[in-house]
Amino acid sequence: DVDGALYVLVAIVALAALVRFGTLGAKSYWLDEGLTVQLLHSSFGHMLHGLHASEPNPPLYFALAWVWARVFGYGEFALRSLSALAGVLTIPVTYVAARRLIGQRGALMTVALLAVNPLLVWYSQEARAYALFVLFAAVSLVFFARALERPAVSTLVAWGVSCSLMLATHYFAVFLIVAEAGWLLWSAGRRVRFASLLASATGRVRLASLLGVAALPLIAIAITVSQSHNGPAANLAYGGVSGLPYRTVTVPGEFLAGFEARPLQLYAVLSGLLVLLAFALLVRRASPFERRGALVAGSIGVITVALPIAAVVLGHDYFSERNVIIAILPLWIVIGAGLGAATEGTAGTAGRLAALGLCGVAFTAIATTAWTPKYHYQDWRNVAAAMGRSTAARAVVVAPDFGTQALAVYLPGGLHGVGRSGATVSEVDVVATIRLTNGQDTDPPPPSPGAAPVVPAAGFRLAKIDHWRRFTLVRFVSSRPLRVTDAIARAAAFVGHPAAVLVQPAPH
Repeated sequence: DVDGALYVLVAIVALAALVRFGTLGAKSYWLDEGLTVQLLHSSFGHMLHGLHASEPNPPLYFALAWVWARVFGYGEFALRSLSALAGVLTIPVTYVAARRLIGQRGALMTVALLAVNPLLVWYSQEARAYALFVLFAAVSLVFFARALERPAVSTLVAWGVSCSLMLATHYFAVFLIVAEAGWLLWSAGRRVRFASLLASATGRVRLASLLGVAALPLIAIAITVSQSHNGPAANLAYGGVSGLPYRTVTVPGEFLAGFEARPLQLYAVLSGLLVLLAFALLVRRASPFERRGALVAGSIGVITVALPIAAVVLGHDYFSERNVIIAILPLWIVIGAGLGAATEGTAGTAGRLAALGLCGVAFTAIATTAWTPKYHYQDWRNVAAAMGRSTAARAVVVAPDFGTQALAVYLPGGLHGVGRSGATVSEVDVVATIRLTNGQDTDPPPPSPGAAPVVPAAGFRLAKIDHWRRFTLVRFVSSRPLRVTDAIARAAAFVGHPAAVLVQPAPH
């Protein structure tokens, strides 16, 4: 029933919009989002220069966000709405691709699961490129599925354009393109012998188009290598944060239950059991058409994840859940094929109940973390609120040295460097955040009994020490403005981390 399927799809898209836009501004900007806001406040030319100097990602998202921010604003809801919109649009686009691969029933099951997938919702509520990356991946799957049926030149060109947009958003598009191009080449070889392709003019044009588009990954790799010499790409390396075996094990759980999978392990386990049921239904109840589509989608998803893991052997360790997030689309098509395969009897009931169970678990995971600060400790909006307004210039020491871009968003006048000659301030605020140990979050240790932070300079006195959530605020004040230098970082010595020393200018 086409009309019935359309009504169901509209309801699913509405659900996707609700879970993405409903709590879009609930969380503070975190470190990377703060960098985004900082870049977007620049002129377009300065933003592009800043991207080259500080960002490991291509410029397409930032170019779109630069225009978006000037139309809708720089607040959390306004700026993140670009990602939220991309996340919502991903649902109908993926439906089109899945319907071609596994049929209408499986496609509806697939997008119902994607609409409430915690990881996709997480990145749809972030002022970063990942939701747009996923949207372009969905578009490429649509034209890939069409080209798999009919490899017309126009379809291949459309696929190439979508791949180019994906590459201009995130370099890990390379791996999805490699998988799709491999399938298209293999499929073309099956349809017509290679010699026959070369013999006809149409065949030569079609083959040239396919090979030309398939060369895009080589271009992306060359760009990535050239950019890595400037430093940004090296900042993505994960080898020093947590071991590859650990990340390889946790990524499936994060795909199922979101980035908060570690504290929500029960959600991941329940989802995993329901996914196993979907695989069982796929094997026993699916039609040959559904199995073939699931095989195509599954292999693309596995390759998209496996190639970055294999790259670690070559010394390029960039494997993380956000870099391979696009693999969720083809992998969830496999799950949707299993859940939608059986429509009658006990098996049909099992498929529908499993789909409801997966959606229920995912929705619970979303609701559980809807107001939790990003990565538990990036609550810079409340940090700024706790610091309060200052009537004069003040120095701000953040230890460990991260998150200052996000904190600057919430402090009037922002934060600026102290400079070689120092700065004249009447207050020094030390913000001590969590420590990172082997990639795990731990609460900041309070000062040991009897130990007091070092007074930053003569003339300052300790005014207060406040502990709340995952932050410690230490405030020093003076009766008159005094000049301080980077030496005030000693005030955070009890934290045991390098500190960022910045100045918030006096209000005008």
